[in-house]
Amino acid sequence: MKKRFTVAIREIHVSHRDVEANDYSDAVKQAMDGNYDNEYLEYSHTPDDSQIDIHDTETGDILVKDFSNSEHNKDS
Repeated sequence: MKKRFTVAIREIHVSHRDVEANDYSDAVKQAMDGNYDNEYLEYSHTPDDSQIDIHDTETGDILVKDFSNSEHNKDS
């Protein structure tokens, strides 16, 4: 069953992208591939583009901090 996630991608800004996905990896893939419903930007205090955080879209709670270095990332 798909769930709504907000994927926060750090660049010079933080790009928050809302996606519907089966799991965290699918959510990141969709956000990176441009398959997202909504996007909002905020200023990032670091230009580190390697950190991707995943939030619950409804509650705003952080589900995964630093996806690239987490056990949820099947590609690492």
